[in-house]
Amino acid sequence: MQPYRTRLRLLRDALRLRRSGLFDIAWYLERYPDVRAGRTNPVLHYLRHGAAERRDPGPRFSTRTYLEAYPDVERAGLNPLLHFIDHGRAEQRQAFPASSPAEQVAQADRRRAEWAWRHLRRTLLRPRHAFRHPADGAGQMILHGQPGMAPTGWAVVHLPPTGPGTRLTLRVTASATGVREIPLPPASAGRRGSLVRLPDAVTEIVLRSHAAAAPDTAGVASGDTRPRDTGLREVVLREIGRAEAALRAVVHGDLGHSLPSLRQIAGAVRRQGLRASLRRALSSLAARHMPVGVTSYQEWIDLYDRPTSDQLAGLRARGAALPMQPTFSVLVPVYDTPARWLTEMIESVRSQTYQNWELCIADDCSPAGHVRPLLERAAAQDPRIKLCMRPVNGQISAATNSALELATGSHVALLDHDDMLAPYALLMMAEAINAHPDADLLYSDEDKLDARGQRYDPYFKPDFNPELLQAQNFINHLTVCRTQTLRELGGLRGAFDGSQDYDLVLRLTAATRHPVVHVPHVLYHWRLYPGGETFSTTQIERATAAAREAIRLQAASLGEDVAVVAGIGHYHRVLYPPPARWPSVTAIVPTRDHLDVLRVCIDGLLDGTDYPALDVVIADNDSVEPDTLAYFKAIQQRGVTVLPCPGPFNYSKINNTAAGIARGEILLLINSDISMIDAGWLREMVTLMLRPRVGAVGAKLLYPDGTVQHAGVVLGTGGVAGHIHLGAGADEGGYFARLRMAQEVSCCTAACLTVWADAFAEIGGLDAKNLAIAFNDVDLCIRLRASGRRILWTPYATLTHWESRSRGSDQVPGRVERFNAESAYMKARWGRTLTSDPFFNPNLSLDHMFPTLGFPPRAPRPWDQTG
Repeated sequence: MQPYRTRLRLLRDALRLRRSGLFDIAWYLERYPDVRAGRTNPVLHYLRHGAAERRDPGPRFSTRTYLEAYPDVERAGLNPLLHFIDHGRAEQRQAFPASSPAEQVAQADRRRAEWAWRHLRRTLLRPRHAFRHPADGAGQMILHGQPGMAPTGWAVVHLPPTGPGTRLTLRVTASATGVREIPLPPASAGRRGSLVRLPDAVTEIVLRSHAAAAPDTAGVASGDTRPRDTGLREVVLREIGRAEAALRAVVHGDLGHSLPSLRQIAGAVRRQGLRASLRRALSSLAARHMPVGVTSYQEWIDLYDRPTSDQLAGLRARGAALPMQPTFSVLVPVYDTPARWLTEMIESVRSQTYQNWELCIADDCSPAGHVRPLLERAAAQDPRIKLCMRPVNGQISAATNSALELATGSHVALLDHDDMLAPYALLMMAEAINAHPDADLLYSDEDKLDARGQRYDPYFKPDFNPELLQAQNFINHLTVCRTQTLRELGGLRGAFDGSQDYDLVLRLTAATRHPVVHVPHVLYHWRLYPGGETFSTTQIERATAAAREAIRLQAASLGEDVAVVAGIGHYHRVLYPPPARWPSVTAIVPTRDHLDVLRVCIDGLLDGTDYPALDVVIADNDSVEPDTLAYFKAIQQRGVTVLPCPGPFNYSKINNTAAGIARGEILLLINSDISMIDAGWLREMVTLMLRPRVGAVGAKLLYPDGTVQHAGVVLGTGGVAGHIHLGAGADEGGYFARLRMAQEVSCCTAACLTVWADAFAEIGGLDAKNLAIAFNDVDLCIRLRASGRRILWTPYATLTHWESRSRGSDQVPGRVERFNAESAYMKARWGRTLTSDPFFNPNLSLDHMFPTLGFPPRAPRPWDQTG
């Protein structure tokens, strides 16, 4: 009940702020672009974070001056604006305590006027800000590095002429979107300049120029791509308004390949109107330069997933040139398919850009009179279409096996009778087989088709994830496997109809000794809509029971005796048996005073945790408060070790020191501001530690208000790494229910992390030299994965995290420099690893904490690859 009550209180407080007239939503979003970029409710943001960060809720109230004038409010931990509404006004306290009433009104009026003018200038007028920079000829120079003063929005870059072959980019750093490289086309050296779209809240802009070198120079031979002198002498970066940006986009064609020809634009204007055409043109350029989120999947498709006829022709030529030419047998079981959809399915195979295929169709004794003639006409038109007309109905597995009997190809692809393949589906699979010739199983991303044939609800999947597969069949469509392997497994099993594909994938992954290959493109369109009936939807309980039996049997084939129970919805949870002996665990709790927080954590470990072999080490970093020191003496009577770790706060060093004396086989790194919710959390984590090749396991952490603080870390978000699903509700399912399923991830936070002690020692522990505070857990997990170990995350170990309550935020003066240095170290050390998280699809954006369509996607489009 507590999270529910907390949420009700939060909503009540938000309503009070809205009614007070002192919270100005538009002003707040304009003043703090990171809130707008994060798509966070501004009122809730102020209640959760803004007030603590001394942000102002509007032009009529100053958070900072109110807290400075009335320290009793801050000591009590109260929201300053709520205190002013409830008590301050009645107590004659002032919204601007340092000012007279007349000055308060004048100041509020000035702030409103400044915001209104800034908003008007950005939307209607041409801003007059121009940034002129003399250059010294070096290949890299800072155009602007003063936060809060850098240009934002639409801008024009004017450069002097440069040498042939010179590549120019703007390296833009923004607080909300991280680092973005914006390439400047050669036209940027011309008199009219180059149109770019800059993000909000820019903190630094750097111009980088790379001079082309001769092919035989030592620099190219050694891979040296350092910036070189290109003769640049002056750069002008000028902000412009939307009207001028639209005019430049159309008149000058500054959108490059993203902008249609003027004739096409004229046609679009006639069809859609001038406003809609210009808006789309500007959105296209902004998408190339600055991810701003996609309003709809249809827009994403139009921009990134709609190849032209010329591009498809290029794909055909590329397929014909592949060194290996696998033949695909596309297996389709048919039963009473509507004529239109059956025709569309067949045409989606016939229109493939890769030509080495055969379409093996088994009609499962369809009573509809149109099915057989339609199939026979198709087979007569194309000799690659093979038919089996079954005399009796045998359900989907039997029909698929009949289609398998027709197959002569090296690989089979599974296709339902009313679904469709993308025109380059088999080419992408053929290229993946060329890259991974030993692979027994390959799969792709997918989306859905409604009754009108409209695409929707894409599933951009992770790379192979065994634990996630035991919770949901994320592989499913498009599945391609080696024909011989499928026959050796006996094809599909009729006892699992409704979950026959799931059963097959589970058996394939258990049998293969080679990598399971993920192709990160939408290659399959699954026709699914309200009223559309399939066996698995009409017989949902039977299909679910079959799926859970398939999971149990797969585990049994791997030597594991498990129970499979209900997870979220009709998904699943695997319960592994407890070990004969629970491994010993040493909990390491770094602390410095803040006894109120520490006591809750230690009590939770000693009394609120049901684990039979747990000892606790408190790593004390110079606590001085008498109550804390007295508590240390008392708690040692209960077997807790208090280890002095003096010196400046260095989270990595403190944990490494404590790990050196730990007795446990498993280390539990846990912050002092963690409190327990359920006693079985540690058993859950240790059970997963016993899974094959697991090096560490992370928990689900909630903020005190019941929203998600940690559900796994994604590499690349925010520039280095960030928490996915941040701020989601405690009971939300998340992206395709991923918040409710145990799964493999790239990283987990060390706020609550179990790690094998020998693995921790083998890789050198946390990096105390370069990562004293931030990103040390990310670095640790990357190194664990590099050593061949896996990282798991489980939602079935849930705890509360009062994040940074004892140490405070990194985003305050004096700590920002250290944080930036650690961020720079991570980027320098791990490079492309930070933008290629295998468990976060490259079609999703790294600029949001919730899985969101990439705008643009990081996965190159099939027709743009030179392969």
